[in-house]
Amino acid sequence: MTSRPARQQAFDFAQPAHHFDKLHHEATGVVLVWEPKALEKRWTKLHPGDARNAEILASHFGQEDRYITVNEFHSWREVRQLKSLRACYVDIDGSIDLDAALDALVTARMPPPSFVVKSGRGLHLYWELEPTSAKALAVWQRVQNALVAALAGDVKAKDCARVLRLVGSVNSKTNTEVQGLVWSGARWTLHALTDEVLGHRPPRPTPAVAEVRDLAGARVRKGTAAVSGSIYERWHHVYRDMIAIGDHHRLESGSVPEGHCGAYLFLYCVALSWFASPASLVDEVVRAARVWTPDLSSADVKLALQTTLERAEKSAAGETVQWMRPDGSVESVDPRYRFKRQSLYNWMRPIIPDSLLDQLHAIIPDTLAAQRKKARNKARFTDQYTGQGSRASNAEKHAQALVLHAAGGSMRTIAAAVGMSIGTIQKWTR
Repeated sequence: MTSRPARQQAFDFAQPAHHFDKLHHEATGVVLVWEPKALEKRWTKLHPGDARNAEILASHFGQEDRYITVNEFHSWREVRQLKSLRACYVDIDGSIDLDAALDALVTARMPPPSFVVKSGRGLHLYWELEPTSAKALAVWQRVQNALVAALAGDVKAKDCARVLRLVGSVNSKTNTEVQGLVWSGARWTLHALTDEVLGHRPPRPTPAVAEVRDLAGARVRKGTAAVSGSIYERWHHVYRDMIAIGDHHRLESGSVPEGHCGAYLFLYCVALSWFASPASLVDEVVRAARVWTPDLSSADVKLALQTTLERAEKSAAGETVQWMRPDGSVESVDPRYRFKRQSLYNWMRPIIPDSLLDQLHAIIPDTLAAQRKKARNKARFTDQYTGQGSRASNAEKHAQALVLHAAGGSMRTIAAAVGMSIGTIQKWTR
């Protein structure tokens, strides 16, 4: 097993402002602080650039049970209002053995945390991120899930709208001050963290015969391409499509058409269940119903939620269900709903106007998906090979490389001059 790297720097921080600054440097969205013991469970919004933020944060020092959002939002703490992803995190409840957690990361070949918070009953490990668009939620969720699994963290605490204990406050259950400890101090791009967390593969023996290489996977592991194609990416597209459909009808008539509200809210809930914790799923769907299906009764809202919530709770508890694949084999999968593209489209088809279809990515008919794929492939292969070992788009670079080679330039010099790899230049100049 690889030994754990030595800590690069270490010092305690105990002020709420320090915690805020590490997560929300160059803030662009709203950060929320929760006081569950205040009357009516008070929430306080910290707006980017507000001069009062420092005073508000200082007022929470030494106070019991204060929590802060890990990520930033447009106005309120819900998935559809997510604005900026600021960290991945793991909540290890009931254990304060930091060495064990760090050793588990080494075993899993994952990077150490940027900083650690001693919550009073456990540990919160954070991997700081550069400000990252909410559009990357699907990739963020995959990284988040992998980190939680590697550390056996709280599986119910891995959604983007989570609040965690604020440094400088007091855990009333143990009467312990919440403190922070800088560990690696690294601030990651999501792309780089994804490569470190998801990109490693165990070494394989050299094959005796030629093998088909997974070039897309190799690009991911090398950090030259983003991880895509996951079930989270797919459901994130569905989720955004549902919002687009709902917003279209809200602006047109104030509501999703009568007779389709229940189906709409059900599918919205299904998509959201891949990114929201069961605890927050109900509140988010109830608020969504007020926006897009305001005439739906509370009983119908509850009905739309019921089975999806049950499945989300099973998923959060680590349960699986048996799923039969097209080839007849059976595998254990996440219990949350999954529907085929055509099924989703058939369900929503009556309320998708032609003018909206071009804006959708996941809730579309199979025929349109095939047309889009054909168009992408055509565009991809328009840049034909010339028969000279290069594509037509590289013809000018190829000619320049030959001139430089004839003049005695080295492979490295030529590669730098034309912006290609040394290997490519070697092929062009053979």
